[in-house]
Amino acid sequence: MQLLSDNATPRVNFGLGLNLSYKNWALQTFFQGVTAYDRVISNQEGAGMRQHGGSVRPYYPIWADDVWTPETPDAKYPRPVGSNWQESGSVATNFWMRSGAYLRMKMLNLGYSLPKSWVRTIGLTSAQLYFNGTNLFAISPMNEFHDPEQKNYDSYPLMKTFTIGADIRF
Repeated sequence: MQLLSDNATPRVNFGLGLNLSYKNWALQTFFQGVTAYDRVISNQEGAGMRQHGGSVRPYYPIWADDVWTPETPDAKYPRPVGSNWQESGSVATNFWMRSGAYLRMKMLNLGYSLPKSWVRTIGLTSAQLYFNGTNLFAISPMNEFHDPEQKNYDSYPLMKTFTIGADIRF
């Protein structure tokens, strides 16, 4: 059996953190990613994109447009439903191979500390307003199908979180 790629596991994993402060502002962020990584687009059933439901009710959005028919032989994707899995594009072939490399902003924290003169007048030691976000975006050539950290097309995606708050100390 021939391998589709020698990069089936990420060869390089990396992270980059940044911690800046200026006057009353503070910024922390963390980026994470991988390079030298090839992935086969797949769903829960295996490699390729198995399609259930026929050409009238496509299961995955990619099947809704630009698929092979006798009238469109140069379409981008294989036909949704063939007489077997291979004709439907549902096997591990280099057609479904994509670069799995990505760069993701895993965390962003932006804070503003209220001036000491303000917080002292109301009996506080300190007060900071902040915004925190996780998994805000990913840069990847794989975004056509799913999040680069998802196992399969029909896996649950990584959730983004947003938090606004205050850190008040007496």
